[in-house]
Amino acid sequence: MQRFARLTDNWSTFRHDSILPFYGVGIMQSPVSPTEYQLYLVTPYLNNQDVKHYIKTYPKVAGHTRLQLALDIVRGLEYLHELPPGFEGKGTVHGALNIYNVLVKDSGRAVVSGIGHAKVIKDFQASFTGDNSEYRYMGPEILDDALLTFGSDIWSWAMTSLEAGKTKILTDEPPFGQKTRGTKIIQMIGTNKRPEQANHPKIEEYGHSDEVWRLFEDCWKRKPEERPSAHEVVRRFKVFVPELEQNNNWNDGIALVAPWMDNGTDMDYIRKQDVNRLDLCTEIAHGLAYLPKIGTTHGDLKGANVLVSEHGAALISDFGGTSMKQYTLRFTGQGRFSYTLRWAAPELLDEDGRGTSSYTDVYALGMTILEIITGKVPFENIGREAAVYNALRSNKNPRRPHSYIPVISQQGDELWNLLQSCWDRDSMSRPPAKHVEDARDYVYWDSRRHGVISDIFKVEVALGMFS
Repeated sequence: MQRFARLTDNWSTFRHDSILPFYGVGIMQSPVSPTEYQLYLVTPYLNNQDVKHYIKTYPKVAGHTRLQLALDIVRGLEYLHELPPGFEGKGTVHGALNIYNVLVKDSGRAVVSGIGHAKVIKDFQASFTGDNSEYRYMGPEILDDALLTFGSDIWSWAMTSLEAGKTKILTDEPPFGQKTRGTKIIQMIGTNKRPEQANHPKIEEYGHSDEVWRLFEDCWKRKPEERPSAHEVVRRFKVFVPELEQNNNWNDGIALVAPWMDNGTDMDYIRKQDVNRLDLCTEIAHGLAYLPKIGTTHGDLKGANVLVSEHGAALISDFGGTSMKQYTLRFTGQGRFSYTLRWAAPELLDEDGRGTSSYTDVYALGMTILEIITGKVPFENIGREAAVYNALRSNKNPRRPHSYIPVISQQGDELWNLLQSCWDRDSMSRPPAKHVEDARDYVYWDSRRHGVISDIFKVEVALGMFS
């Protein structure tokens, strides 16, 4: 126990975005034998688990995201190898880097775990896979029982970046092939065999495939001291990652930083995917219902301000119209609230300067629901914004889209009445909790004709949370 604790002690002091935090070592009685005890590590639990599980679960992860995962891993190694002042020694060798101890955070970014466990694993004769396949990540020096070095980690990084089990970080084949296992891997490493670019055609999908492969080959040089340092790998590899992360030139302005969403806005998403649009509406309503609980509003809700995660979940973004009275900063030079006309409640157009509220957000929610259902902006039959302004001033609402919300459907009527109540000119009459929760009629989304038919629509319930 003491030996195990000493080997993991350094890990608990590391602080880096690409290193999994380590809280300590625990011991518990074995469920099999009361005279035996088991050691366990205490770290944050990550829902995405290891990188192999993550890519297998989400096989359509974009290429630039996969490159970012590989960059995150080597940045973790860079931190370990070049520890800042205040740490004993001259850096830490990981010694056992592979796909199973690279985990993925909820943000989709990779963190390195299992630091300092190479000796522990050897002493306890543990195995990651049960067939010695962990050797496919290790350099040839492991065969000489040589001391593992920073160069050993660099070899392992290149192999780990190349492969993630049956689903790969960058390619379609693991190092030395799917069928090569156990002692065969050891034999190939010992005879100076390396993965060949021709056996990994997926690498060609990346814009700098030859440069990436040359970097991998440098990391697989026979002598560890001839391999590039982690710092050098970061320098060379980050040019392959899209410039989104690297560009920090904001022209001296204020920039908002948020996770990148591959699916784009909900309007982008529904044009590409056959999805239940009412599910998206429900998620937006639930998100909007949360804002009053923290004392704020959105102020500019519309389809363009709703993003869709890789899991297909609708996420409200861009609170540019939000009124945060506790702050003195104002993003609009005129001191007026920001909104977009076609989604704006009529009271926002008044000269008395009334600001956004939960009621104006409910109005915009109704317009956003209409937008998602039809795939068209509100008042789509009116071309000019000035004409939309006049329509709002004349107390006009959007026309009912009969092809999407049919008049011969009771559930369609219920949905249209719900939207009409969201657009009530008397803001206080917009859906309160009691009235909305009592309207328990439901509708289904018919993906075959993009129409509304019977059963299950839950936006009403979410709207009821506003009061």
